Amino acid sequence: MTTTTKYQAVAVNISRTYAKNPLDTVNIFSRLSYTWATPLVMLSNERQLQSSDLWPLPDANKCDSISRISEPKYRETKSIFRTSLSVFGRQAIFIGCLQLFVMLANLYGPMVLQQVVSTVESSNADFRTLLVPIVTLFAVKVTQAVIQSQSNLQNDIIAIQFTSVLQNLLFKTTLALNATSRKAKSAGEISNLFATDIDQIVSVAYTANDIWITPLQVIALLYMLWQILGYAMFSGIVVILTAFVVNRILATASRNNRKKLMKKKDTRMKTINEVFGSMQIIKLNAWEERYGDKIATMNLSPSGLGRASVLAQLQ
Repeated sequence: MTTTTKYQAVAVNISRTYAKNPLDTVNIFSRLSYTWATPLVMLSNERQLQSSDLWPLPDANKCDSISRISEPKYRETKSIFRTSLSVFGRQAIFIGCLQLFVMLANLYGPMVLQQVVSTVESSNADFRTLLVPIVTLFAVKVTQAVIQSQSNLQNDIIAIQFTSVLQNLLFKTTLALNATSRKAKSAGEISNLFATDIDQIVSVAYTANDIWITPLQVIALLYMLWQILGYAMFSGIVVILTAFVVNRILATASRNNRKKLMKKKDTRMKTINEVFGSMQIIKLNAWEERYGDKIATMNLSPSGLGRASVLAQLQ
């Protein structure tokens, strides 16, 4: 009698409660208000969620679907940057427009406050004059909240898709390495690329639009200060420039510190990979304590991690 062993941690065929993802069928109101997620949230309040309770991944977010689009572009350009622009350029522009509206909505509050204060200080102030800017401010803030949530969601989706593209390219490149390249690149270094370096590249998806939105925001703020303060605005410019210089210094120090930490992590992972690859030899020669002490000395120091965390918080 033949028995088949099944591992619960690696479930291949899962009978799901939902046949398709709600985002494939919901209307625009449900998308904006996130009511499509209500059934799953209510179920999670009743009991612990199981794998079968989760929705199937949308086809657009599957690695197979994204790789069919990204791989030909990468073979053509041989550049991750150009490939990402070709695949995610339109989505990034759309998200940039959403973030631009959010930035303008943030500036609308101070404008309304100035208008309300000016109206109150005037002698002919009336309720209707005050009501219009307050109501419009409420409408703008509600719209801002909706658009900002959608912008964050689209940013997360791009990050997931971009991660799939990079991991797929890295995986297939690793399989195609020849013997010389495999000696140059250890398994520890490759695992660090998967675990750490890809996350650093993907983080660009969250901040790419800030490159052109932040200068516009600074210009708009300076113009508003000019209208209120006049030439006294130049003191504000000095403060902004000083903040930029200080932030630049902190960013450089944080980057250099992170490079040192990553080099230590690569060295540690390389040693751990060598230990696992030569476990029989280590056991036969009773070298466990020697290699254990060696790996312990390579652990990332709390001071280094604390310095990186402090620099990141100060930026």
